[in-house]
Amino acid sequence: MDNRKQDNITLKELIGGILSAFRYLFSKWKVLIAALILGALAGLLYSAVSDEEYTAEVTFVLEGDNPSGSLEMYAGLARQFGLDFGSGAAGSAFSAENFTALLKSRLLIEKALLAPIDSHPNGKVCIADYYIETHGMWNDLGIDKNTQAFSRPPVYRDSLSRKQNAILRRLYNEILDEHLLIEQDKSSSFVNVSVISKDELFSKLFVEHLMEEAADFYVQTKTKRARESIEKLEQKADSIEKVLNEQTYALASSQDLNRNPARQVATVGIEFAAREKQILQSIYSEVMKNLEISKIALLKDTPLIQVIDSPVLPLKKHTAKAIVWIPLAAFLAAFITAIFLLMEFVYKNIMQS
Repeated sequence: MDNRKQDNITLKELIGGILSAFRYLFSKWKVLIAALILGALAGLLYSAVSDEEYTAEVTFVLEGDNPSGSLEMYAGLARQFGLDFGSGAAGSAFSAENFTALLKSRLLIEKALLAPIDSHPNGKVCIADYYIETHGMWNDLGIDKNTQAFSRPPVYRDSLSRKQNAILRRLYNEILDEHLLIEQDKSSSFVNVSVISKDELFSKLFVEHLMEEAADFYVQTKTKRARESIEKLEQKADSIEKVLNEQTYALASSQDLNRNPARQVATVGIEFAAREKQILQSIYSEVMKNLEISKIALLKDTPLIQVIDSPVLPLKKHTAKAIVWIPLAAFLAAFITAIFLLMEFVYKNIMQS
């Protein structure tokens, strides 16, 4: 029983131990002051040597996101001709919520990297080569400083070599991890896309091409089935119009050849031709009506990506401010030093006891 009582730490002993630890820290005030000074110098040095960064921002809102789509209202009219507008699956797969994920896809980022820059001093180059040049990545990628990793634009994805594919994947991962920032405001449906890099022109060009590629892919995918159905309706309308024109000329020829009203049998062919023409006219009229309805429905289903703000030179510039980094680095240095001093104090007490 006595041994167990001796092992228990009383409140008085705990407070005494804490006070002893603080007295030990105060006794090491010279070490703490030195840590503060060294931390402040480190913060000053970091703010002096850190690179400037430029932020290009695009703010947009996506309108016309209706998963079912207005094409469902008119699908029955087209199905009688063997056409299908679909059930709006594309709309649900590429909704406004998923548009932000689409901006991070490898397909679109690589397409933006392979886009051309016309204003480069060495002639037209793609954004990927410009990024490698401005960020000094020749040694990391194992390429010659005086050569381009990719051929001059236009650069096609299917024509790249194995090494170029590896470089493009490396650039994709780096941009996704370090440069691309996407924020979505749930309350207002506004989406902000930012590209942050140490080169002003790259930030601006890349975010613009990324938005252009994403908007085109989104609209084309969302309206693909509707456009295919319209193309089929147009083909059917053209073929019916051709047959109708031929029947009109055939009817006129029959009337010219049978001018004798006493011959009733001769008018039978004319009646057949007239009836066939009337049927063709009815079919043609119905196809044209469905075609116009389909075009209106496609227009309603086409999403509108409305850009609110786009990047304009000069871009917003960020630097590591000394007024922020000096006190922060000094505090961190002093805090870490104090932790080590307390560990030393505890170790000495344990060894003494």
